[in-house]
Amino acid sequence: MANPKKWDAQLADATGNPLIGAQQSTIADPAACAAMTFAAGSIDTGTDMTAAEAAAIVTDLAALKTAIDANNAAIDSALAALEAHGLVADA
Repeated sequence: MANPKKWDAQLADATGNPLIGAQQSTIADPAACAAMTFAAGSIDTGTDMTAAEAAAIVTDLAALKTAIDANNAAIDSALAALEAHGLVADA
C-alpha cells in the first residue's frame, strides 16, 4: 500500500509527502519455543537424577537457546528497519 498523504500527520512534511520512504521488508515472526519435554515433577528430591532425565533437560535448554536466538534476530531486524527509516539512531 502506498503511503497516503495526510496534511496534519506527524510523519508528513509540509507538502503532505510522507517522511518515511519505501516500506521495509517484512520481519519474520519467530516461532514459539518447542514444547518442553522434561517433566520436572518426575525427579524426587530423595533420588539421583537419571541420565535420561538429565538428557531431557539438556534438550530443553538447547531448544530455549534456539528460540532466544531467533527472537534476538527478529529484534535486530526490527531495529534495523527503524534505523533505516531514521526513526531511531544507528546502533
